[in-house]
Amino acid sequence: MKEEILRGIVSSLSRVDRDSLTSTTPLSGALSSSLGRARLDAALRAQSFAFNPVIYRVKTYGELCEALGLGSSSHAENPQAAIQSSTVRTSVRTSAAIQIGIDIEALASLPEVQDYWEDMFYQRIFTNREIAYALLQSSPRASFGVIWCAKEAARKANPALLDLDWHRLEVIHDANGRPNLAVDGEVIEGALSLSHTENLSFAAFISTIPAHLPSYGNVANLPLPLEPDKPLPGRRNTAEIIAVSALLVALTTLILMVWHH
Repeated sequence: MKEEILRGIVSSLSRVDRDSLTSTTPLSGALSSSLGRARLDAALRAQSFAFNPVIYRVKTYGELCEALGLGSSSHAENPQAAIQSSTVRTSVRTSAAIQIGIDIEALASLPEVQDYWEDMFYQRIFTNREIAYALLQSSPRASFGVIWCAKEAARKANPALLDLDWHRLEVIHDANGRPNLAVDGEVIEGALSLSHTENLSFAAFISTIPAHLPSYGNVANLPLPLEPDKPLPGRRNTAEIIAVSALLVALTTLILMVWHH
């Protein structure tokens, strides 16, 4: 029964005939991007599938079935091994360094819906505070786009964030409206820059990677409550982040100019 549900979801998102799906069918089309995998994730959890970060890495329909415990494929990745590997990666020792993550997304890729509060994609990917913030802006869809890009940029810059449930990684704003990234409500070290055009959203995140990467774990949390008046956690700034913040703004402008033309 669950395999039939999965087959229908994959068929709909990838626009491939459901009867033609085999274990070697690549997850292509919309499912080839991280945003497409997020839509798959949301659709699966709406059907009571458990959150599994491995679905963001599998390459074929057979591997997806294997990751969800719905069958095996000779080409499938061992989901438990992948999760263990990820856990090891988040605790590996490395020298302190600055890493930059950048993400650009076409706004047209985001689902266009009537009610952002009720749509399963926006419910599963964005927290209550993020939805409320976006809906207060002049262009909600653009705001959702930059929030999505911020989360993706952070995941690219800091490997400890790769397998977190989307609700645990949140874009919050301080009293001056400056955006920050937080995990479980605690602001993480880094500098975030957001921008968008009429058609594109963009985010860049500079992350200061400590000598020992924190392990945030893989357990999904419930959405953070909508508490607009709650003081945001404090944020430490490092000399390195201050030194490169101006470069980040310049880089944001340059990339958007090149992309637009």
